[in-house]
Amino acid sequence: MKIHSTILNKRITHLAPSSNMFNWRSWSTAILYFPLTIYLLIRGLLKGKLFYFAASNPKLPLGGFASQSKYDILSRVPHSHKPNTILINHTDTIPQMMNKLNRHNMSFPLFVKPNRGDGGFLAKKINHAYELYRYHKSHQMDYIIQCYINAPVECSVLFHYAHQTPHISSITEQRYFKVIGNGRSTLLELIQNNPSGQAHFTHVKEHIVHEENRILNEGEEYVPVPIGHRHYGASFIDQTHCVTPFLLNYFNQLNHEIKLFHYAQYDIKCTSLEALLQGEFIIIGIKGIKGEPTHIYDHRYGLWKAYRELFKHWQYIFQISKDNIQQGAYVPNALAGFTMLYNDYQHKQKALKEREFNLG
Repeated sequence: MKIHSTILNKRITHLAPSSNMFNWRSWSTAILYFPLTIYLLIRGLLKGKLFYFAASNPKLPLGGFASQSKYDILSRVPHSHKPNTILINHTDTIPQMMNKLNRHNMSFPLFVKPNRGDGGFLAKKINHAYELYRYHKSHQMDYIIQCYINAPVECSVLFHYAHQTPHISSITEQRYFKVIGNGRSTLLELIQNNPSGQAHFTHVKEHIVHEENRILNEGEEYVPVPIGHRHYGASFIDQTHCVTPFLLNYFNQLNHEIKLFHYAQYDIKCTSLEALLQGEFIIIGIKGIKGEPTHIYDHRYGLWKAYRELFKHWQYIFQISKDNIQQGAYVPNALAGFTMLYNDYQHKQKALKEREFNLG
């Protein structure tokens, strides 16, 4: 399939601006989403169903607003489109964990993340066995281990059935935050002296604790956190104009095969944007209604334009919910909904606690 070259060349190259209170891309999710949260509460109260939106993806907890098992979701993805993935239970010992790795022929580097959780929470690239042991010891939770996909392009694709018609309303390319060595400065100093590094220093520093004094050679490039999330300094490029009828049909068929989502954000790695448009990609995760139209973080979007996109996409979610409710989809009451959110919070807090056994 031939893709006109100009479609793929509409990109911007500048990185995130310096951190300050006026840089809304540096705001916490709670602050950025506060107006939307108030809107959802008011709309839910007026409808008499506070968790009305849960009907958007009836097979997921609160439509995907409460954490669903990542492993269960990925198990539905065709093998040709997913990395080798295993589930590590919170009760597994280190020998049991290593046996699972050996049985699935998995080798370093690996990528680990909680089986439940979002926003890059405790996600990490693991390069050595010792790092994996420390990760296993440090968190009381089930987590998944994936073969690390060393593809140069990470994207998110937002697919949904608003008005019962398949749509791709967002394609976003995420470029990892990186620093370039000068032969003198340590990695920590390079990050501190980089505007994007300053803006996200707390999150980025957690991933370089064993390398912060490393000195990069002149011109050497280094990616501290290979995660396409704004809290790790990634920059975002809106590529929604790349949508083609072929890609839309491809995702429609893929989504039908997975049989979970009416509204979903597919997180993808691929060799190039052209490969994505030809259906050649690996799915590293899928979110329900917590999926964002991440193209709003493109630097051509101001705050108010970003809010218009957010509210527009939640209108899609409400329309999908309405259609599903008319077909008999269940909407949990307020008690059930808040219980699921509270359980999510408790699960996150437990994940931050160390296990009660030694490495030996």
